[in-house]
Amino acid sequence: MEDEHITRPVTSQEICIALQSTKPSKAAGLDGIFPSMLKHLGKPVIIWLAQAFTNVINEGKYPRTWKLAKVIAIQKPGNPANDPASYRPISFLCCTFKIFEPVLPDFKKFYSQTSQKN
Repeated sequence: MEDEHITRPVTSQEICIALQSTKPSKAAGLDGIFPSMLKHLGKPVIIWLAQAFTNVINEGKYPRTWKLAKVIAIQKPGNPANDPASYRPISFLCCTFKIFEPVLPDFKKFYSQTSQKN
């Protein structure tokens, strides 16, 4: 028997909301994409992201690069530069993953409600 997948597509509206909630001043991750770039590319990119995110959810797999981060050390104010404990790490995640994260909880809620009806 073939597994049944309960699914619905990610909508352009969900992508727009996620983009609006992302700070435009955020730095790029390893992908080199800034949130402000995605905001200004317009409808074709929003539609493409919606289709890509739908595929990720349906397949249950996301690109490995989404969870890779560029990590840099930032010196804590007033601490000596020669002490490793004087630094805190900052991780720069892939921008597309940052857009995907706020969309995912809606799908978890959708799937849990749908499975309770069956």
